[in-house]
Amino acid sequence: MFTYEKPDNLVSSFETTRAEHPTAPFIGTKNANGEYEWDSYEALGKRVDNLRGAFARLGVGPGDTVGIIANNRPEWFVTAMAAYGRRASFVPMYESELEKLWHYIVRDSRMKVLIVSTRAIQEVVAPFLVTVETLERIYVIEDVGHESLADLERMGAEHPIDPMTPAPDEVASIVYTSGTTGDPKGVMLTHGNITSNARAGWRLYPFLEQSSASISILPWAHSYGMTAELFCFMQFGGRIGIMESVATLGQDIETI
Repeated sequence: MFTYEKPDNLVSSFETTRAEHPTAPFIGTKNANGEYEWDSYEALGKRVDNLRGAFARLGVGPGDTVGIIANNRPEWFVTAMAAYGRRASFVPMYESELEKLWHYIVRDSRMKVLIVSTRAIQEVVAPFLVTVETLERIYVIEDVGHESLADLERMGAEHPIDPMTPAPDEVASIVYTSGTTGDPKGVMLTHGNITSNARAGWRLYPFLEQSSASISILPWAHSYGMTAELFCFMQFGGRIGIMESVATLGQDIETI
């Protein structure tokens, strides 16, 4: 049997860094003034704790699937880690995807809870609650009312629960292919697969450290962006600034 180097799952990997670098900036996004605002490891960790508690209240557990339709943003990471902490699988999808592909992926992955970035997307996918047998709830990031992610996090804060620790051979994320030559295919990536690849990337570039910064260009829904950037930098307490757009990339690189 193959033995993975510890930490061999994404929950333990994040919690280790969170304990070592609680105040270090992790994910940065641009505000309305064009300045980057940074969420620390501990700040994001508290949101993960809250959402994990909410997922537990919704009955999310081992063998279930949580999905997201959103571009790279702090809530993408928070949703993923909260799902992992319930030993559930996480399925990321692109905002620019076709509705029929969203529907196929939600149905094929037997998704239980879906998080979406905007009310506009929520209106498109709302019928999935009827047409996909396993889908029970949809929540919106960019909202604060009923059925918003903020509402879900508030509920979880009132019902805290410790994270579960996934085994390295448990499925962490299911990344779907583009579907340009047929139906999308779900590639099942285990916790051990992702953590070992992220660690290998770090060892290839040993100069990476807590003061290192990355500009996020590739979507984290892409296996390379997920593994080589997000979860690689998470290991050593690095920071990741999300570019605003291709048009602002030059300035964003300079700023970050």
